[in-house]
Amino acid sequence: MAIHYIVGNPGSGKSYYGVYILWDKFIKQTKEPKGFLKQFIKPKVTKIYDIAYTNINEFKFDKSDKIIPFDFENILSSLTILFNRYKFEKATDEELIKTAKQLNLLNAIFVIDEIHNFFNEKENEVLIWWLTYHRHLYQELYFITQDLSLVNNEYKRIAEFFYRAVDSSKRFFSKKFRYIQYSNYKLYQKDIIKTFHIDFNQEIFNLYHSGQNGLGTSFVKKYLFISLIIFGFCIVAFAIFVNSITPDTPKKDIQNSNIQNTTELPITKNNTFGQISKKINTSEIFYYEINCINLTCSFPNSNDKFDKRAIKFLLNQTEILYETKKYNISNVETSIYFLKDDVFKILNIKFNDKGNTDEKCNSLFSSFGSNNTSRSNQK
Repeated sequence: MAIHYIVGNPGSGKSYYGVYILWDKFIKQTKEPKGFLKQFIKPKVTKIYDIAYTNINEFKFDKSDKIIPFDFENILSSLTILFNRYKFEKATDEELIKTAKQLNLLNAIFVIDEIHNFFNEKENEVLIWWLTYHRHLYQELYFITQDLSLVNNEYKRIAEFFYRAVDSSKRFFSKKFRYIQYSNYKLYQKDIIKTFHIDFNQEIFNLYHSGQNGLGTSFVKKYLFISLIIFGFCIVAFAIFVNSITPDTPKKDIQNSNIQNTTELPITKNNTFGQISKKINTSEIFYYEINCINLTCSFPNSNDKFDKRAIKFLLNQTEILYETKKYNISNVETSIYFLKDDVFKILNIKFNDKGNTDEKCNSLFSSFGSNNTSRSNQK
């Protein structure tokens, strides 16, 4: 037994809340559990009212004979009778309850739309008494308005509950009406008690509209969708940008390429530019060993020095078939490559008289060195 104020803009769901109350108390068909589960599921206990009054536009009163159109003049006249008995005849609660029952005001629900049209007087003694005494008559009062400031403060101070219906454009789910409950009629942020939702039900909506869809467009969902599109576009653009400034260096494992067993492959030594040219299954690959300390690199048996960044640039111009690195205690980084193209030819590397790179220093290619040495002795 309380007084409820529901505030909201047109289309926010404030009238839907009032119709939901009427539907839940007088029209809703409750399905009772059957069979074995019946003994375990207890039915929900709800307050049963004898009558309801409402002035919600286009409400279909034929759905329940207990819901009656609200006529302010008739209700005010009946309330005046009760007030006079209370004030002048000093009638007891029991006597007033009997009179209220005769006037069809006992155990009633009131769902009054545009309440500011009726509570616009600065002070109406009968209405003020009604709001203070309604609990004794077992009444539940729901008052709906677009702007609570249009209702005189004298009628708001007595109320216990205040609800604001959230605009449909600000709801994320369009099929859920959202409400914010406040403890004070000023509806300050600090006065918020809770937020709750009521699901959209076409049956309820049809009670006061002719079947038209009452769901608005959610701008929150629209903005979120647009933001996700922009975010996805930024990720794709960033990936393209990074890819454009980072050249790809395709690598293949030489063991999965044409070379199956390096100890059985024919080797030909080329004394030009310091590489070992090895013909493998009629295709050429080029072997290089490079020693680097920080950003300075050199080739074995050569005094020429090269910038490490230039070496990397040339490596990016060919396909690296195989690559391995090793380090020693002198912080020398030794890299061994099998290349598809002789990209270091452009450097015009000058080698010492001792010859070219000595592949024997790398245990991976000891077999190459042994074969090469034997062939030189035969000559």
